Amino acid sequence: MRTVPVLFLDADDTIRKGYGTTGAFVNTPDAVDLFDDVAVGIYRWLYAGYAINWYDDIPEKGPSAVIAIVSNQAGVEKGHVDLDMAKQVSGETASQLYDVVKEEVAKHGQLDGFKIDVFHSFAPQDRHPVRKPASGLAAVIADRMLLAWDIAPDWDKCHMVGDREDDSGFATNVGIGFSWAHDFFKREKVTA
Repeated sequence: MRTVPVLFLDADDTIRKGYGTTGAFVNTPDAVDLFDDVAVGIYRWLYAGYAINWYDDIPEKGPSAVIAIVSNQAGVEKGHVDLDMAKQVSGETASQLYDVVKEEVAKHGQLDGFKIDVFHSFAPQDRHPVRKPASGLAAVIADRMLLAWDIAPDWDKCHMVGDREDDSGFATNVGIGFSWAHDFFKREKVTA
């Protein structure tokens, strides 16, 4: 089975502006506002060799890399947003992320043969077995990759980016590398 690198990303205050940045929860799709540096940061990861040797065999089926948004979305449990709306917000975040990363890759003339996909998954119930810092969301993403393209994560090339201890713990529990969002994206640290 073919394996590909996966970049796991937390959502709020990592790739999109959340409560710690704006003082407001992201409760509707129109409130999704990605940080300006997200596409460039992800492109650096892809191009640095974590993900792609641009000149090797480009697969005919399935992506060359997967970006996976993994978020606990505690706002559901706290009553800030209902589950259906949280799914819409997550989907809008994934859609915007896909578009800005594809645009960034195209700017560098490397879009030919490059395929990427963005998955999103979250665990809104406290103490749920897939909730970060547990590793369950990684298994959910791996299952989706298997079902969609018959591919699996290349765990040695996977990485997690986040802004909280739960994100760091997730990376430890999955056995992958970790970067704080402010380091990975080269931005000022968000303090709530």
